Amino acid sequence: MTSACLRLLGSPEFLNAKTNQSVRFSYTKLILLLSYLALEPKVHTREALADLFWPKLGANEARANLRRALFNLQQAFAEAGLPKSLILADRNTVRLSKEDIWIDALEFEKAGIPDCPTIISQQLALYKGVFLDGISSVDIEQASWVQNRRVQYEQQSVAMLERLIALTAVAGDLNAMERNCRHLIAIDNLNELAHSSLIYMNMDSGNESMALKIYEAYHKKLQAQLGIDPPEKLAALVEGIPPQRRADFEMAKATPAVLEIPASEETREYRLVSVLYIQIMPCISMDQEEWLALSAIAVQRLHALTSKYKGTFRQLSSFTTLIYFGYPSANECAPRWAIDVGLCAHALMATEYEHIHIRSAIHTDVMITGSGNVLPDLIGECTMIARHLAESAAVGALLVSEETLQGLTSFFDVTPVNGAPHRAFEIHARRGSNIATINRDERSFVGRTQQLSALHEAWEKAGLAGGANVLLIGAAGSGKSRLLRQFISSSEMGQEDVCSIRFLPEHSFLPLRPVLSLIRSCCEISEDTAQEIEHKLTGMLAEAGLSDQDSVQVLVRLLSKHGEFSGHFSKSQRARLFTVIVVILRKRRDQVSLVTLAIEDMHWADALSLEFVSWLRKRSKQLRLFLIITNRKRPYVVSYGGSLDILIELTPLQPEEALALASQYPQFLNTSLSLQHRMLEMADGIPLFIEQILGGSPEQLDKIGDLTCPVSLRNLLMMQIDWLGDLRQILCHASCIGWQFTLQILAAIESISPQRCRQLINKMIAAELVEKLPEQDRFQFRYRLIREVAYSTLTRTERKKMHGKIADFYAREQDRTKNISSDLNTQTPHSA
Repeated sequence: MTSACLRLLGSPEFLNAKTNQSVRFSYTKLILLLSYLALEPKVHTREALADLFWPKLGANEARANLRRALFNLQQAFAEAGLPKSLILADRNTVRLSKEDIWIDALEFEKAGIPDCPTIISQQLALYKGVFLDGISSVDIEQASWVQNRRVQYEQQSVAMLERLIALTAVAGDLNAMERNCRHLIAIDNLNELAHSSLIYMNMDSGNESMALKIYEAYHKKLQAQLGIDPPEKLAALVEGIPPQRRADFEMAKATPAVLEIPASEETREYRLVSVLYIQIMPCISMDQEEWLALSAIAVQRLHALTSKYKGTFRQLSSFTTLIYFGYPSANECAPRWAIDVGLCAHALMATEYEHIHIRSAIHTDVMITGSGNVLPDLIGECTMIARHLAESAAVGALLVSEETLQGLTSFFDVTPVNGAPHRAFEIHARRGSNIATINRDERSFVGRTQQLSALHEAWEKAGLAGGANVLLIGAAGSGKSRLLRQFISSSEMGQEDVCSIRFLPEHSFLPLRPVLSLIRSCCEISEDTAQEIEHKLTGMLAEAGLSDQDSVQVLVRLLSKHGEFSGHFSKSQRARLFTVIVVILRKRRDQVSLVTLAIEDMHWADALSLEFVSWLRKRSKQLRLFLIITNRKRPYVVSYGGSLDILIELTPLQPEEALALASQYPQFLNTSLSLQHRMLEMADGIPLFIEQILGGSPEQLDKIGDLTCPVSLRNLLMMQIDWLGDLRQILCHASCIGWQFTLQILAAIESISPQRCRQLINKMIAAELVEKLPEQDRFQFRYRLIREVAYSTLTRTERKKMHGKIADFYAREQDRTKNISSDLNTQTPHSA
């Protein structure tokens, strides 16, 4: 029998199940910690919890905070008459005794989507509101976890309501069907199934006036938020309404529309959003109920596929779905994720559903989204273009627009398509592997001479010492990969001596994925069965004099096509697994005494990969590795285990170096001196900024007044701004002041104390978006483009409001200065 009740859907509440007494928590992080322990099905190590909930503290301080938090939780339990043993903690691990606690979110999760209306209604009653309503966190990983859970539960409630509408329609329970449609519209005000069901129901019952009201309200919302019209079938249905009924409707227009939804908040956030539009169709004749059951199962599989890539899923009908990538957080990999999911969806239908055809399309664009919405209300043509492309696609085709394909042609096999409403390409498969190959840069290498010399010096010392670790750190775009390519091409090592691994954003939740890709390449593993993979690995280890069948089987599971990683391994088991991986990577390089292992973009690595790299760093000399790690300057990643032989930090290029790099572009030399100065000023010495700014068309570069941050850069910088969480809006307000600002003016326009404002600015500095100037209480944006992107996220109304506050501040300062001057003039005669 459970002794406690934990409600997380809606406002969080923890109760003593026997006395109904609430548990009172002294601060928000306790609620987040309890929720995390309740919903993540595993035993947690203290190190992992400390890193997650206190990422910016050192290891000892974070563990101390975790101890205090666990003590406070147990004290809160005791005060409500609950046993402290609800949290089971020892020196190494922590877990929640879930068998003694009823948790509404877990009950909601395990329900699935049954076929009984009564059961679905009971499950929907658990959904009292958004997950952890009113709870937020400024820490990136915690905020991401909460947001993903919110999207998951809302999408499940939408799917349940859509199933409930279909079941009540079949049963002929029109009152229940109407009630469920209105409930669904309250959650998703553009849901096609809910609106079309209400329109058909009113048409069938002879209430054409009401059907017209609903259709007009739906049409208005679609035009305002998506810029599209309702489906043609729905439009044709209402067009067939007799003229007399239309006249009655016109007379009734004075009354408010039944489904009128209050206007949403003013939009203000820019995101690079990729929309994947999928249509599934029966390839044989089947009745409506049979098709509904089959399509529901297929859509559930598509939903599960989407969650692996952190997409936002929206079901438009029983056969049409929309999947957004790049929302709620901007991500430069959104187009690639969308294509990957599209290809997987086609493979899924081809292999598992013989009676279903599929066609789909993807369009990518920078969009504006509402700041307070869980799902994006996209403004513009992104969804409409994806929809029109999909409708023009042949059965079994995945089309992408030209905008989506920009920069991705090296990853996918593509074929141009004629006859589509927009310039489109058909995607057939992913090209090659995910391994990041190191190629010589086409342009001459300029700048970074000191850092390049330091790398060569470290390489020479590593040859004498038997190994070394080098960490290249720098902000996004600072040229870490560029420097690494130049070092390899200019050193004596051969291409075969280098193992290259690059982590991508999608790898943050896929254990050891790029490492496994490298092993597949080394062992020539493609689509082999598990038995064949095990045979290959066992043979390679036997040649190296190593026999560890348990570790081989774990590695086989990871390498197999559908392998899942189980994290329940001891420290010694993981160490043995890592040993097997290194032996396999070195097998093809036996003749090389010192192997160079280049690991790029460690900030995207998953927890197991971080542990693997930490293990390598501690044993680089023992394993004879020259380990080069590139990483953004994130302390909680940089300080992860091990020690460093050398740390190389990449700062912006010097003015003469930036000029030398830009001069390699003909379009730069062909512009005026004033425009050249403007471009170099915008780039702030960051190589990627220079390349992206100069990548525009000559016509764009000729218009100095129109020279703004390129779309690709805007998305990259927006990601960094998103990491601030709730603090992001204050950074955007600071952009209204200018490139530089003072503590006093920012505190004034935000109506907060100087002490609190200083704390917030320090967080911006830690996020590498703002930096302190030598003058007291004076700061500036780290790069001019960060200020431009932050400013562009504000609407005109918000900018006007902020500029008014800034003007008021300067007016008060001017009056205060005049009063002080007047007082001094008045006092001068007396002092004389």
